[in-house]
Amino acid sequence: MSISKFFEETLGAKLRNVRQSWGAVDETRRTVFLRLWSDQIERIDTGERVEIGRKQREASSAGYRERMRHIDLLRGGYHGIGVRCVAADPEATPRRIADFDASSLCQLGEVTEDSERVYVRIAGEVAVADLPGVRPAIGQLAKDVAAIATDQTLDATIREMLVNARVGQGEFRAAVLERWGRQCAVTGSKMLEAIRASHIKPWCRSTNSERLDPSNGIPLIAGLDALFDAGLITFDITGQLLVSPCLDAREREIHSVNGRRLSRQPSAETAGFLDYHRTTIFRKQRNVCSG
Repeated sequence: MSISKFFEETLGAKLRNVRQSWGAVDETRRTVFLRLWSDQIERIDTGERVEIGRKQREASSAGYRERMRHIDLLRGGYHGIGVRCVAADPEATPRRIADFDASSLCQLGEVTEDSERVYVRIAGEVAVADLPGVRPAIGQLAKDVAAIATDQTLDATIREMLVNARVGQGEFRAAVLERWGRQCAVTGSKMLEAIRASHIKPWCRSTNSERLDPSNGIPLIAGLDALFDAGLITFDITGQLLVSPCLDAREREIHSVNGRRLSRQPSAETAGFLDYHRTTIFRKQRNVCSG
């Protein structure tokens, strides 16, 4: 898949100009999607940043003007998402994209600048399949199984192993529920029809062993599960429920998340998966919100 099709068909943000555009905007989600060069990501005291603009470039070009508009939107509070691209020749001008990461995206933070360049801080990562509003090729169990079973590029033994791992979610759910007393780990609800036992570390980012490990699961009623999957709530090492600043006071009251905690302290193994969720999926800052 070309990067232009990836923007349009997967991210749902069509590039205005395939050759000149280095990003796209989805006004509905108030989100700016930017192409980023992997080799321009650099370590700083507060984490990582990447160059997203140079002040001395030709201001008359349509691509430059569009990029400056995207930067202004980020400064104005739009959610920022970056797609890491690899240059065919880093020394070439202009550069050509040789490859890009179609599975993991960068969550973008605040915009900074010096006398020559404009940067954006990388606030974290999010799997393509976990980003609200995207249309990923993966999704429901049946689609996953069908995709694996029909993939003739895989060795037959590997195909069988992957199918068994995916359909093993039924056993995974049973084991997760058993560990938490067959009830929601926060509310105590025993209405199993309303409880989801999904993965703490998302399926698409887990190894096969992690996909079947009940330590990588937590049973939550549907509303809390949706918030957890979206990175709007998480849990600390003691089980205290943490709420993203993306949820304002009214939303926190509606979803009844204030002062909540897990019914028991998570095991060391589950705590490890929760640490992954807090650092990678949880939306710690308001400027990584989509609403």
